[in-house]
Amino acid sequence: MKLNILKLVISLTSTLMLSISALAESIDREIERNLGLEYANVSKGVIKVTIKPEGRCFFGDLDAMILELGTSAKDTKYYLSLESMDNTSSQSTNFTELPSLMKLASEPNTFELAIPNKDSKLLGLYLCKSSSSNFTTCKDKKVVSYNEILKRYQVNYNKKDKTVQNVSNSPEYLTNSADKIYFYKPIIVQDYKVAVPTKAMSNSRYESMNSMLSKLDVNNKSLESDMKTMLQLSSTLESIPLQVKKGEVVITLPGFSAKKCGL
Repeated sequence: MKLNILKLVISLTSTLMLSISALAESIDREIERNLGLEYANVSKGVIKVTIKPEGRCFFGDLDAMILELGTSAKDTKYYLSLESMDNTSSQSTNFTELPSLMKLASEPNTFELAIPNKDSKLLGLYLCKSSSSNFTTCKDKKVVSYNEILKRYQVNYNKKDKTVQNVSNSPEYLTNSADKIYFYKPIIVQDYKVAVPTKAMSNSRYESMNSMLSKLDVNNKSLESDMKTMLQLSSTLESIPLQVKKGEVVITLPGFSAKKCGL
């Protein structure tokens, strides 16, 4: 009798453990679907990132970046960086200097970036400009919405007295545009497996991201700070979601195209 009861308990326990495991897998799959997670190829700790210009019938990221060419410091350079967002002593960055904006705007360009820290669970993929001769990071740069940048270069022409007035009423900006971040998206890493969210972030997706990172044992205090940073950057820049094509991470930078407007 005791043996039968023991067998029953073991059977019930096994069934329960399988159910819990199946539930966990189901939740993980739901998180993956909600975030649109796709996995990038990793070779010797390195991923490939392609920056692709895309013509559209409205002004976009590329237009704002090009407008600021004339008001940037003389030695300004552009960088693509992959940086740890964890607020720990093991923060690190890997980056590459980008070619001219004209080249970026005319054709796709592919770069290689090493994963900066195998212990980092949350990385940020950034595109920024810096006038520093000793560049180390993108994430300490200013964050400004593209609408605000474009507005600063908009002018009104008064036909009556033939005068031009800057809409933003801040002409000093036109002689000195600050170093800033132009693009940001989060990437999740575990044991050099790179998961790329490919859907625009929303409240439910932030919750999914938070849940996934919690399961990866990201420090709670760090996670809270990371999520706030992610929300601020994402909501301000509104960067187009990443894609994964043939194992490569793809950044899309839209710009105005007369052809797309039928002009």
